[in-house]
Amino acid sequence: LVVFFLAPKHGMLAARRRFLEGGYYAPLRERLIALARAGRHAYLVEVGCGEGYYLGGLAAALNPDWAGGTDIAKAGISLAAKQYPRVHWAVADTNQLLPLADASLDVLLDVFAPRNAREFARVLRPGGRLLVVIPTDRHLAEFRAWQELLPIQAGKRQAVEATLAGQLELMAAETLRLPLLLSAATAQDLLLMTPNAWFMTEADMRTGWPAGELAVGAEFEILTFVR
Repeated sequence: LVVFFLAPKHGMLAARRRFLEGGYYAPLRERLIALARAGRHAYLVEVGCGEGYYLGGLAAALNPDWAGGTDIAKAGISLAAKQYPRVHWAVADTNQLLPLADASLDVLLDVFAPRNAREFARVLRPGGRLLVVIPTDRHLAEFRAWQELLPIQAGKRQAVEATLAGQLELMAAETLRLPLLLSAATAQDLLLMTPNAWFMTEADMRTGWPAGELAVGAEFEILTFVR
């Protein structure tokens, strides 16, 4: 068997690009655009940006004075830079120092990415907002009937709030559910772009799917914090 964790990054990024460009998570991106537009948004950054789908969409829709994305994966940053050349991209570890000036950002975006409360508070201006997207415990629940997947952390929202407490204040929270109808190939792309890809074999990816199109529910919590 070929194990995906031998070299999954490029496969994960390619799967992510195929899936996202199919428009399946476009409502999530549109909601993030609306939330960013609701306040000042001249300077915005996404941490853990991957191949740039969310930030690229926000930059195109909002036309900020400056937009930048960071990710620890060089391959992701390379893909993002080719697709969205008007955005500034940098390889950086969110768990370390971000290559950004103090109090420089209006909006900071974190979609399924690591969080660094001290750094987030440092780079946001007073009144600046952090938009965090996390999965709910019902996210991709149907997959779990077909495949053995990594569990979603219990009490994830509470853990995020606790991590950011003392640095940023929770201003709003909402749930977004997307009913998806996927081919087996698209469902495999969705699975491959998650952390499960590190632990699944090629056989796991290609077997166990029901026949025909798959009805899957993607469900997110969008948390807005303010400095």
